[in-house]
Amino acid sequence: MILGILADIHECLPNLAAALACLAAQRVDRIIFLGDLCETGRHLRPAVDKLRDAGAVGVFGNHDMGLIVDPDPEFRAKFDDVSLAYLDGLADALVVEDCRFSHVQTWMSPRDFDQPWYLHGPPETPELIARNFAAVPERVLFQGHYHCWLASDRHGPRPWAAESPITLDPDERHIVLVDAVLGGWCSTFETDTARLVPHRIGPEIAPGT
Repeated sequence: MILGILADIHECLPNLAAALACLAAQRVDRIIFLGDLCETGRHLRPAVDKLRDAGAVGVFGNHDMGLIVDPDPEFRAKFDDVSLAYLDGLADALVVEDCRFSHVQTWMSPRDFDQPWYLHGPPETPELIARNFAAVPERVLFQGHYHCWLASDRHGPRPWAAESPITLDPDERHIVLVDAVLGGWCSTFETDTARLVPHRIGPEIAPGT
């Protein structure tokens, strides 16, 4: 199976359109979104329409929480029903074969407003790597949130910076951070071969533009 992976869209319509076109050209079997669809709300509906048309499923991020986790009814009333229904369908985490997809690190609760989102860096230290692996059983843990690329196994980060595809060791567990659509990236992952391919699809764009 070939999975298309999108992270941290932040309502960036030009890069989202380019990413979906790239994944269509790669003939992916499924598209999975790693959270943070929302930014200002001004472009939320067209972003939702593009994801719905592509059949993308996914998880919610901290930028989406205000419309999903104990939302203020008056705040939700500012948005259309189609957008709200799509956001309500986003999961805490998704599992496909031996891969787990989440916005944040696996030991964090995505529904906790008091979560120390930015007190912990990416999972590249022995402590954070071990904490992620201890929290869930899956072999490959895909995460967004950090707007960067990273591939860590139990020994630490691998010497890789998305300059080329990477094949994950089948005898190891891995944590993979996927860089943002907002930053001009998407990726594909072949579950049979564990080959991850970063795709540069556009420039980095400032949030909310």
